[in-house]
Amino acid sequence: MSMPYKKLLCIAFAAVFLSSPLLAQNVEPSRVLHVTGRGEISLPTVYTEIRLGVDRHAKTAGEAHREAAKESDRLVRFLKSKKVMDLQTTGISLQPIFDSSKLSSASEAGIREYRAVNTVVFRVKTEDAGTVIDGAVKEGASRIDRLTFLPEPAELEKARKEALRRAVSDAKAQAETVLSVLNLSIKEIVQIHVDESGSGPILQTEMRMVQTPVVGGNATVTARVVLDVRY
Repeated sequence: MSMPYKKLLCIAFAAVFLSSPLLAQNVEPSRVLHVTGRGEISLPTVYTEIRLGVDRHAKTAGEAHREAAKESDRLVRFLKSKKVMDLQTTGISLQPIFDSSKLSSASEAGIREYRAVNTVVFRVKTEDAGTVIDGAVKEGASRIDRLTFLPEPAELEKARKEALRRAVSDAKAQAETVLSVLNLSIKEIVQIHVDESGSGPILQTEMRMVQTPVVGGNATVTARVVLDVRY
């Protein structure tokens, strides 16, 4: 085979190779629209989770611990008598309180007193929360750390599912609206991202409290869904 003929074959092969659709450089970009939908459900709260405890100070560690243990035992007996739900200990601590004027010393001479704190958490019907808190204070509780208002668990699960449905519907409606204006339509959903903020949709609690009585607000469950839509 002559050299001119070989060169001609090489040029022809290169032309076919470069013009192949699979190997061409100018590939049409993917036609994908990203839309974010949101869903929100508000539901009433019926339970109050209360975190409170006993806080005692004394000159010695043993004395502070004994006083806190004694008051905690009385407090727990009271709470059990009220048949509170899910009662459990959340913290037991004992620590020295230093005299700022003697902080340079590493010995016990720099310790002014000791502080013992025992805390518990439990759940009650919101309508009973004020009475239980008042009684707990009378029975030794000296700190109220937190109140959290909660809906019925079954209703919360229903709200989570409905929030997701609304988020999906919202995202799909947005995609259809945008594409219809451009005389386009959805061909397929290529990817779905569900944002439930960790273990579940975001639970925001509105709290209104003026000591006692305690009045629970509404919980809001929100969900976010991102759709990648091919058109």
